[in-house]
Amino acid sequence: MSTKTIINKNAAKKPGFWTHFAISLTIVAGVLAGNLKAEERQFDVEVRGKGPAVILIPGLMSDQRLWQQSAEVLSQDHQLHLINVKGLGQTASSAHQGHLLQTLTEQLADYIRQHTLHQPVVIGHSMGSFLALNLASQHPELTGKVVAVDGLPFLAPIFTQSNQTTAAQMQPQAAQLQALYQAMSAEQLKAMTKQGIHIQAVTPAAQRLVLQMAASSDPKRTGQLVAELLTSDIRSKMPAIDDKVLFLGANAGLPTREQQAQAAKLYREQLAGIQQLELEFAPRARHFIMLDQPSWFLSKVQAFLKD
Repeated sequence: MSTKTIINKNAAKKPGFWTHFAISLTIVAGVLAGNLKAEERQFDVEVRGKGPAVILIPGLMSDQRLWQQSAEVLSQDHQLHLINVKGLGQTASSAHQGHLLQTLTEQLADYIRQHTLHQPVVIGHSMGSFLALNLASQHPELTGKVVAVDGLPFLAPIFTQSNQTTAAQMQPQAAQLQALYQAMSAEQLKAMTKQGIHIQAVTPAAQRLVLQMAASSDPKRTGQLVAELLTSDIRSKMPAIDDKVLFLGANAGLPTREQQAQAAKLYREQLAGIQQLELEFAPRARHFIMLDQPSWFLSKVQAFLKD
């Protein structure tokens, strides 16, 4: 019998038990891996509109509701990817071990790759601004322009009023704050937010939304992110951003011109490493600029997107 005949006979044999078993394992493993990956992602996404991609990332104790007015207009000629970080606002929390800000940054990069988004514009508010800047500095090949809304590469100097502050110096305070948040109920978190609502937003409608988002946020997740923001300094990474950055600041919450000028100086120092920076301050808005001055905010973003 020739070798050729033997090969043909073997090829004609039906797959045996072990072959079927191996195929089944491969299929099951693929399904489990896909489900596991989806469960591990620390944010949900709502996509709306068509056109060039724009990713919008909310801040602490916030969800996509803060972009509502802007999204209605921007989605007319852009595809919006509205990020909702788990545990913040109405998005259910999830267990996570390790540094959450860095995990979010890498998962956002993965999201861009998986959905083949071509250098999307990334807009972030507060903590979302930190994430946008971190993403653009670590993965400049994936991102386009950045709009950073009242959020800096290092949060702590906002409280210490000095850019000489280091992340190491903030470790004790960060640990204390995290413990404080972790002991809170959702109602206590809302009450604490209400005490400082005057520096968050001006209009009653904006203040109500901020409090609603805080009330549905997870205090433990909030505490972890507060501690990480106070001890995460990415100022040295800013020169790696190779596209334009629009920074929109809010200083209406500061009572004197001297304090406003000091805050503007602190902001400029933190952002000095960005090669293509536009810096503007909303004249009548506090931290939630898009809620206090929606027309001003939208006009600045639209002009920047078209530039």
